[in-house]
Amino acid sequence: MNLRLDAKIIEFVYDKFDTNAINFITDDSAFSVATGTYLEDDEDLNETEFMYNSERQYGGCSKIEFFSRRIVLTFQEKLLDNYEIVEIVCQTSISKEIINFFNNYLFVGDIVQYSAEIPEENRIQQSVSRELL
Repeated sequence: MNLRLDAKIIEFVYDKFDTNAINFITDDSAFSVATGTYLEDDEDLNETEFMYNSERQYGGCSKIEFFSRRIVLTFQEKLLDNYEIVEIVCQTSISKEIINFFNNYLFVGDIVQYSAEIPEENRIQQSVSRELL
């Protein structure tokens, strides 16, 4: 099963309580992707967190692909035991800021991919890594 979300608002959270997050707000729900700003000794604590409304899951995402107006997250382990794909549709084009946030604030550059719709100048590579706490 797939989950499609029409994001009305996108919020960026920079280093609040040692966490970076991006929130996609719809008319009746919210989807967030978050991670710690530092590496922990416990590997489980370093997993990216995915939250849909009040339910959360750590890890399991195998690919994040950017299109001109949408972001598609593919899960190797179904998100919340239900969703193989989460498609986030944005009201405007996917900005360089969003792409940079995923790569250098959520630290998921190793699973980011770009469709042909994304201009070359907007394709950002991960250049920042988390430091051990």
